[in-house]
Amino acid sequence: MFLIRSAQPHDLQELAALAQHLDTLNLPHDAPALESIIDLSLRSFRGQVEAESARYLFVLCDSQTSQVLGSSMLIAAHGTPHDPHHFLRIDAIQRYSSSLRTLFRHRILQFRQSWTPHTELGALVLHPALRGHPARLGRLLSYARFLYLGAYPERFCTEVQAELLPPFREDGSSVLWDWLGRQFTGLDYQHADRLSRTNHEFMQSLFPSEPIHIALMPADVQAVIGAIGPATQGVAHLLQQQGFRPNGHIDPFDGGPHFAAATRDIPIAAHTRRREVAPHCHLQNGVVGLVGSEDAHGHWRIVETSLVTDAEGYLCLDQGTRDTLQVTDRDPVYAAPLR
Repeated sequence: MFLIRSAQPHDLQELAALAQHLDTLNLPHDAPALESIIDLSLRSFRGQVEAESARYLFVLCDSQTSQVLGSSMLIAAHGTPHDPHHFLRIDAIQRYSSSLRTLFRHRILQFRQSWTPHTELGALVLHPALRGHPARLGRLLSYARFLYLGAYPERFCTEVQAELLPPFREDGSSVLWDWLGRQFTGLDYQHADRLSRTNHEFMQSLFPSEPIHIALMPADVQAVIGAIGPATQGVAHLLQQQGFRPNGHIDPFDGGPHFAAATRDIPIAAHTRRREVAPHCHLQNGVVGLVGSEDAHGHWRIVETSLVTDAEGYLCLDQGTRDTLQVTDRDPVYAAPLR
């Protein structure tokens, strides 16, 4: 059985090794930064952090070996007066010539900022050796976050967004950034990406405020605007199954699309219910779903299992699931079907 749980300090070394596969803002290949992220996550799960600063880091483990095999993050609030959300909006303007009787519809990009917070899905990282695993571990890593969101909706915003990665060149550089961002900042993609983790001022000051006509861009640049990279196609499919759709915004660094959904419309979150473990019941075939437990210290454990409730509303769990979740008779758990 595979287990999703909240990250702990002893995960630092294995998370640092995992970060080598996808060095991101949420999971940087930087031990001191990871240590700070884990500490913030621990305090967030305990409810000791203000909502706009809370971040929840989940790890995927083999329940037998406890080895960390993947991670995902839930960012409670992104886009605040202290740290606005930056994006390029895909829009359109029309031009009509009466003498030529010709109408043109021009697609444009417009640099925008938002101070209205939304909850964000942080980067999902799965060890390359486990991609394509029959247990669909990427789905488990992604959807476990929605179970937690459904358990504590008051900690999150009314909308959830995810930034998906576009196609990149073989060397990891961005076609869009080289054509656009580099011309206005003088920075290469890797430098700008690293700098943006702690500094957004240069984007606000240097990016053009005027509309940028997409038709003026080379064909290879146009092709990546809002495009989903090969490694991210599976993530996009999972999000679409939970009601996420492109919202017309793209990342100003690489052109990757932003997907969004109203929190109340995400099926797993909407159908999450608090249950108690059945003291006695006869296990039957039920629907596949997620079950999560929380201990006195705010530590979470989540597994995928069969959901069966008895006549009194108790949730029937086999002994292996109980052991993995560390629960016993009448302990509270949270459960939601996978839809």
